[in-house]
Amino acid sequence: MIFHFLNIFAIHGLVAGTYPHDVDHNRAFTEGFTPLSRRSQTGFVPVSNSSETFYWLFYADNDFSTKPILVWLQGQIGVTSLVGALLEFQPEWTQNFNLLFVDAPLGVGLSRANQQSDLATTSEAIASQVITFLEHFFNRYKEFRDPRIIIAGEDYAGHTVPLTVNLAQQTASLPFTVTGMAVGNGHTHPPIQVITKADSATIFGLLDSPECIFTARAHAWRASVLSVIGDSLDSLNQRNLLEQTILNCSRGINMGNVGQFFSSDQAFSKVERWLNNSEHLEAIGVDTSIPPVVKNSTVYENLKSDIMRVIWGHIPPILDAGITTLWYQGQLDWVDGVYSNEAWLNALEWTGSEHYAQAPRQPWDGGYLRSYGPLNEAMLLGAGHLALVDKPREMLNLFKRIFLNHSSVPEESLVV
Repeated sequence: MIFHFLNIFAIHGLVAGTYPHDVDHNRAFTEGFTPLSRRSQTGFVPVSNSSETFYWLFYADNDFSTKPILVWLQGQIGVTSLVGALLEFQPEWTQNFNLLFVDAPLGVGLSRANQQSDLATTSEAIASQVITFLEHFFNRYKEFRDPRIIIAGEDYAGHTVPLTVNLAQQTASLPFTVTGMAVGNGHTHPPIQVITKADSATIFGLLDSPECIFTARAHAWRASVLSVIGDSLDSLNQRNLLEQTILNCSRGINMGNVGQFFSSDQAFSKVERWLNNSEHLEAIGVDTSIPPVVKNSTVYENLKSDIMRVIWGHIPPILDAGITTLWYQGQLDWVDGVYSNEAWLNALEWTGSEHYAQAPRQPWDGGYLRSYGPLNEAMLLGAGHLALVDKPREMLNLFKRIFLNHSSVPEESLVV
């Protein structure tokens, strides 16, 4: 997806001796922003050498120590998790979950990357950083008794979330248990997903001339083949050319929500303005000497060769272990939407794959859901790439159904 942000490589830190820092909500949440709970803390956790990962923890409003912790990794490469904290989630979430927003990998948002070698170049490296962070975090926060966590994110989190969950499975004696994972509009199997994108653009009505359709299909085919043979950078270049073709031929459609034309990144600009307010940074205990950015271009450049890699081999062990998984897509997202994700999910081989393929897709109050065993795939009607923003009530209901009931959406919620 194409984003436009101020791009610098920034290093930050909390004011000396102040972390974990109790956030002053009266100062932090101005200009229409709303705190997600009555109490929150920020802090840094050492991950590599002198580099540290930033977090913002919103406690569940009642009996927080007994409730699951939703760990949000954001997903768009180089983008801070504060987009989730300030823009995507709503206060109602902390009635059921603790929310832990993590600026990962190192160098993203407020996380500190003090040397080039600490910047991740693969999703495996990101997973390692996240597991190290979580281990130190829960050793610090002993108040969570037998912590149960759900690791979630969107977009490129289709790479990082499964790898993190898989690494947690392989790591002994961790002070937490991963009980679930969720990925929204995920980028997981590039060769399968990119090959669908020209056809999905045509189905959406974005392409009408034979020249546009031919050009889009040519770029999609080349991107897929190059990804399969391991030429990730050239594959990414072809995918970018495909996206530019769609943008040009559609006369400027919003590829993350084809129900509207692209004007500007207004929502993310709101987060950027929040970050550039020194009073907000002081309220969360962060050094204000260097203004942070929404997206770090250096982090993105270091991970470019990872974007078109295939990582779906890490998913069957997660499903076979019975860990509840949710893949959700907005109906109007062209970037990594329904068509592209269902293509690889239907091709995924695991012990329940045959039953999953035969499972009926059921309507529910937010769209459609298909489930078998631990695998759940949902489509949100009327939502785009940022489904949490477009359909907040439906998304909260979906997470409650899947992760708190550990079952499919029950019959009483189905549309009659």
